[in-house]
Amino acid sequence: MSPVTTGILALGTAALATVPATEELRSDLSKLDTNAQQAGVGVDRAREAFEAFAVATDDTGDSVEAVSNLLQAGFTESNLQKAVEGLTGAYLAFPDTLKIESLADSLQETLATGEATGQFGELLDRLGIGAENFSAGLSQITDAASQQQYVLETLSQSGMMDMYNAWVQNNQALVENKDASLEMQQSLAELAETIQPIVTDITQLATKLLDWFNDLSPAGQQAIVTILALVAAIGPIAGIIANIANAI
Repeated sequence: MSPVTTGILALGTAALATVPATEELRSDLSKLDTNAQQAGVGVDRAREAFEAFAVATDDTGDSVEAVSNLLQAGFTESNLQKAVEGLTGAYLAFPDTLKIESLADSLQETLATGEATGQFGELLDRLGIGAENFSAGLSQITDAASQQQYVLETLSQSGMMDMYNAWVQNNQALVENKDASLEMQQSLAELAETIQPIVTDITQLATKLLDWFNDLSPAGQQAIVTILALVAAIGPIAGIIANIANAI
């Protein structure tokens, strides 16, 4: 049973290692799920938008922020993916200057204030549309749904959706590989979430043990340290004696 036991211990160690390794991703996804629920958008749909951003940008943190900004802007399940494709196309068109989180953030601010601003305004200028021209058109629209549609039509007519679709089609192997890697990260995060209570119990037990040791008198602490040192020193010698006994 030794090989089996070794395998189980190795698997258990690897599983425990996922808890600290995926902490940041789990924290980001928990925020995304909460924002989706608050916005009345399905968690699965929000995760799909996150994955599309993350595959293109290789940045899960910015991708969560970007989707959250779109949710705050009022994009619903029916048009969220279109907004993601349009902004991703813009990022792919100008990868050295435009950042996906900043694009989504400035788009949310643009819809809130009625004037194109930030990197979304910069995008409009780069596309030849002009931030002022866009703002003038946006000011003629009163309801939020029509304003969002105006944004999507602008991104579509400027070729940003086509840019995104062309990138996906021309890099299918790369996209599939990134998708698989991202799904693996999320699966590891789910595993870490499952065993998190075990790690918490172990941490609390270790804390109690340390508190008990710290509460001992200096003489008691010294005695325990001495005993542990003796055990550590005797261990190898005992192993040698056992091997000699077996040989005899």
